[in-house]
Amino acid sequence: NLFSQLLPSILTHVSASRTTAISWINFRMYFPGIFHKTFLLWIMSPLGIIFALFRPSYKKTLVVVWAVFAALGVSFGGWWFPHYFIQIIPPLAILSAIFMADFNDLLKLHFQSRFPRLLKAGYAIFILLFSYNILVNLKPLPGFLSYLRGTTTERDYLYENGLPVWGNRIDGGNYLKQIMKPSEKLYVWDTTPLIYLVSGKQILDNRFMFNQE
Repeated sequence: NLFSQLLPSILTHVSASRTTAISWINFRMYFPGIFHKTFLLWIMSPLGIIFALFRPSYKKTLVVVWAVFAALGVSFGGWWFPHYFIQIIPPLAILSAIFMADFNDLLKLHFQSRFPRLLKAGYAIFILLFSYNILVNLKPLPGFLSYLRGTTTERDYLYENGLPVWGNRIDGGNYLKQIMKPSEKLYVWDTTPLIYLVSGKQILDNRFMFNQE
């Protein structure tokens, strides 16, 4: 069955995980930035799970199960890299929508006739929070446009957008850009494309990938 097929993979990931201390360090390094840019989802989705339990349907249950498996995928290996969280954003967004829809029904039922001003104030607060969340995610846009126009260097753009931990890749890319001929290509270095971006070189063969770290 499906569980017997998934169990060996789960045990392999758990046994291959790094120590709890290192995993916690990675989590504290990456998750605050993820939370800051998607805080509404992390606040409303747990409430969506509560509403799914108290006002159940098979569709809501499927979304909850989806979120659980996505959370497992994010945590496997203990790396907590930002791009791992991409897989959990869709179920969190749907759970947040479930909360908003059900909570809106309750508000209309209990507050619309008694406290219409309070209801409007609640809507206004949510709109402000939603607008702030959008602005937070648009913050890197001016820097990206400057990079596209050539007024910002690759190094400055990457450092300004919270990637100083990849300084060795940036320095390595700049070094290769200086010593390599324009027609030369890179073989494979590391597991990120950053060195290709900085050096301006193409990969020699994209069928192989290994980790230098």
